[in-house]
Amino acid sequence: MDFHPITDFTVKVHSRCNLNCDYYYEYNQGNSGWTRKPKFMSMPVFRRLCERIAEHFAANDQIEEPFISFHGGEPLMRPPEFFDEAMTLAREIIPKVRFGLQTNGTLLQPEFVDVFLKHGLRAGVSLDGPEVINDRHRVDHQGRGSFQRLRRGLKHLRHARGRDAWGGL
Repeated sequence: MDFHPITDFTVKVHSRCNLNCDYYYEYNQGNSGWTRKPKFMSMPVFRRLCERIAEHFAANDQIEEPFISFHGGEPLMRPPEFFDEAMTLAREIIPKVRFGLQTNGTLLQPEFVDVFLKHGLRAGVSLDGPEVINDRHRVDHQGRGSFQRLRRGLKHLRHARGRDAWGGL
């Protein structure tokens, strides 16, 4: 049997979300397991994850550039300093690592973009469609739509300074 080594790692750094999308399986479709899990990944756990990725990288010379994608819940519920520390640590442990992130965009601020640019991270932003469709399902915990907050966050990636951190919609 041929073995294809894992090259991309999706890392859930925060399990909670600032939105309460009605279709989200973990919180709104009867799964209560999340209530017993940690809210966020600690730095010691992230360090161990990086060590294991580095072991895998070293054992599989077909991997040229491992890729870590930060996810959640909503990963930007972690502060910019977390991402700076995490990516600095990952680079110390994993040769040639690249980074991405998937966000709902509502918490994007210039401080995040600065860290993303420093580490070459590209951020993808999730959207369900035009405002009327997006806000039907992607609401906050008070039931308010998220489209306008997402739009404000996107400005930080669409501005000339943030374009190199733009990973798509």
